[in-house]
Amino acid sequence: MILLVCMASGQGVSYSRATETIAGGDTPVAGNGGIYYQRAVEYLERWQRDDLGQAVRLFNQVVKALPLDPRGHAGLAEARAIRYLWGWEPDPAMLQQGLASGKSAVELNPDSAEARQGLGLALMANDQYTPALAELSRATTLNPGSFRAHLYRGMLLRGLQRPKEALTEAQLALNLAPASAVARALLGDCNQDRRLFAEARAAYLAAAELDQRLLWARLGIAATYQREGNLPAAERTYLLAEKEFPEDATRIHILAASMLVVGQRYEDGVVVYQAISEKEAVSPPLFRRLMQAGRAFSLDKLNRREESEYFYDKLVDEFPAEFDGGYRDRELASQGYEALAQIYDTKREPQRAQKILEKGCQNRGMTFGLYTACAERLRTSGRLEAAVETLRRGLRDGASDVDWVSITEKVLPTLRSVATTPKVSSKTRSESVGLLDELASRIAEAEPASFVPYLNLARGEALFRQNQKALQNLEAAMKRGYGGIRASQTDPDFKSLLDDPAFRAMAETR
Repeated sequence: MILLVCMASGQGVSYSRATETIAGGDTPVAGNGGIYYQRAVEYLERWQRDDLGQAVRLFNQVVKALPLDPRGHAGLAEARAIRYLWGWEPDPAMLQQGLASGKSAVELNPDSAEARQGLGLALMANDQYTPALAELSRATTLNPGSFRAHLYRGMLLRGLQRPKEALTEAQLALNLAPASAVARALLGDCNQDRRLFAEARAAYLAAAELDQRLLWARLGIAATYQREGNLPAAERTYLLAEKEFPEDATRIHILAASMLVVGQRYEDGVVVYQAISEKEAVSPPLFRRLMQAGRAFSLDKLNRREESEYFYDKLVDEFPAEFDGGYRDRELASQGYEALAQIYDTKREPQRAQKILEKGCQNRGMTFGLYTACAERLRTSGRLEAAVETLRRGLRDGASDVDWVSITEKVLPTLRSVATTPKVSSKTRSESVGLLDELASRIAEAEPASFVPYLNLARGEALFRQNQKALQNLEAAMKRGYGGIRASQTDPDFKSLLDDPAFRAMAETR
């Protein structure tokens, strides 16, 4: 058995938690409140397990010495949120204490940037991204020079898959604190999302050089190797991280197991997952979802279908109905819903499969693949109005950074069915035109480099006789490299354009 699998079966390493209590229970001297705060922030910005414990202790001192100063309460919110996000204090009750501290800070002074950023980070840790973004945006407005406010806002925007905005915040944070290891780690994350793996690794290496005890940087390096397909380098990096950060073994094992799954080493992956107790406290919930999805997927590949179904069931059952957190959580839950539908199909239970897909699509912001899987079943069963409605919901609530080639290809079958099926209701046709308009707006905003989204959009518009719009998108497709305009004269999707002089001239002159 490989070292990575062996390390997962070792005994957990015990460590002493930094105390959060005040020795002797004496009330701190009010005049020392500013000193306590300054020192607490120094601990906070180190992003180390024990240092965050010291930060909590000192922020508690600030609250006792200066109970009406929002900064102590805000600092507690930040510190507890970071500890929860990194699995150093996975108790949800402690996060709720941090959230309460953040709310107290804002109540004491609504115009305090520190209060807003503390509450914002606590809300983010609690998977309340919508109010968290509002609070962190308010913090950056109140204090544009706040390194931490920009850092946290960048982390949140990355979680929402808004990569351009996240990168802007990472660069602002780095400009404000050039020596910050965590700012460079966030920059690495943003470059990794853009698939600029060499640049991402350079940022992580710089972060690790600035702070050799920053786990964020080590895991980022491993992730870049993994996503590049250099799995041996990723495995070595995870092994080194586990050796140097034994107290973070569970988090490292969950991520390393995903690397084994990517490498199709499903047996090894299952061994690692099995070594992590289901009852073990893990935070944030994303890591439990990663574990459940990876384990279910591996078991399915090993033809252990009943066990796979069990973990996919747990994944979707535990996913909150009104989830307001990051997009990666939604991806994993969407994977669970689609996998269960396939399992039910294998068991010859198509109605159950349709039901689980429709249940998944009731959640906001799931992957477009889930919505299209549900819509395709609705289309083939003749429920065209429901299919169009499902696609519109997916387009409206989905992430901004998506694959427009895939999305436009998956929308076309439903549009063709609506356009060519006799006696389709006027409402369904109107909804389909609305879907096209929304698709056109999103593509215009995203400006994809490929010609395919524009070509597919033109197909849909021509099907609904929106000829002028179809011609404009054909022109956009040709500017991006589409060379099949002559052949399009025999394409049934473009039938409505055949008598259009502009279309004939376009086809004959290109």
